[in-house]
Amino acid sequence: MVLPPPGRLMRPTKRDLLHPSSCSWTYERPGYEAVLQPIAEGVCAGLRAQTIEGQETAVDTRPIHKALFTDLTPPDARYYAGNYRGSEHRCLKRYRVSVRTGPHSVDPYVGYEPGSVAFNMGLLTIELAEAFNRLDRLHARTDVSAVEKTKFTVTVAAAMFEFFLRIHPYADGNGHAARFLLWAFLGSFGYWPERCTVEPKPATRSEYCASLATLRSQRDPLPLERWILACLEPTAIVSGVPTRVGPATTSTSTEMNAPLPAPGPSSSPAVSGASGTSSAPIPPKP
Repeated sequence: MVLPPPGRLMRPTKRDLLHPSSCSWTYERPGYEAVLQPIAEGVCAGLRAQTIEGQETAVDTRPIHKALFTDLTPPDARYYAGNYRGSEHRCLKRYRVSVRTGPHSVDPYVGYEPGSVAFNMGLLTIELAEAFNRLDRLHARTDVSAVEKTKFTVTVAAAMFEFFLRIHPYADGNGHAARFLLWAFLGSFGYWPERCTVEPKPATRSEYCASLATLRSQRDPLPLERWILACLEPTAIVSGVPTRVGPATTSTSTEMNAPLPAPGPSSSPAVSGASGTSSAPIPPKP
């Protein structure tokens, strides 16, 4: 896969300052729950029934984001649903986002510049594809316990979840898309994060927000991994699942019997800041 060059940082210009104030969007309008919850429950049910392909939708969440939010976008700006910030749409090209951590502060790690969103989502796509292949081989092995398979799968899922939320690729609905990604990724191996609902927002959302902050500031992924484990069906933690749902990639006998890789930093920039063991903090967003 050939990736486009990284987008340069986009500084506010006079044109940006004159950009219409209508170029902002939030799905949280009165009654949004009645629109969003049935769709969210439907896509999660589709993952379980395998009418929605987990790997495909984890790698590209845009069709799911479009399904979730189209009816909650302005009639003249339906493109907010299912398109990344920075894409060639009138209000998305320069659309910036931030996440508040207090009355007068925002998270310095979250909300990549619009011009770099597509490039970084390309990196995440590569990471996800490599993760599926690596975990396919792991889950096919008979010399690794079910508990170890579960733990390692959750470690990888946590890194992908964090990096997606750090990019914040959409104008709104990033948390919903990230939780769907978690469902699609873990569900592909038979683990269902029942307590991490796409909609409504999880009752323990404050816990995962705190664990994300710990990961980014202290390079400690354990709180987030423990939160994800706590979201799984109890049977998944005890028994594990031997194979991924859907077609698995073929592997040679050498690959199948290779030593279990220890959870640690990825060689790719996409998750090296999320799953590494270094004590250095993750650098602020580009």
